[in-house]
Amino acid sequence: MKWKNSYATRILVIDNDHRKLIELTDRLEGLSQEAQPDCRLIGNQLERLIDYTGYHFQREQAMMAQHAVVGINQHIAEHAEFISVAKDAYADWNLNGSMEVLKSLIKYLSSWLIEHISSRDMELAEQLLRVEGINAA
Repeated sequence: MKWKNSYATRILVIDNDHRKLIELTDRLEGLSQEAQPDCRLIGNQLERLIDYTGYHFQREQAMMAQHAVVGINQHIAEHAEFISVAKDAYADWNLNGSMEVLKSLIKYLSSWLIEHISSRDMELAEQLLRVEGINAA
């Protein structure tokens, strides 16, 4: 999974977070494909990915609330569903270390992230780009 310019929302903090999420997902995928996968490293990477995803969602949700974005409740519900699925899969991974579970999770993470960026986050960006100074440092 690699960053593509078509994923850019033109909101700097959101795009930087998305790049990081894609990088973390790509790293997880790489760890899962090693000849002798290291369960400890995979578990650590899953934790980093889930933690950073939560951080990103909190940042995005704060921006939506601050600027009274239309559709905020649906967006937040999608974030909550994603976190729930990721945490359940992480718990399952911790119980049995199943590579099947891991590969299924990676597939879900990748497709959900791309779909969410391409739809919901682009809609969010349209609204946020109307806010003066949204990309100010």
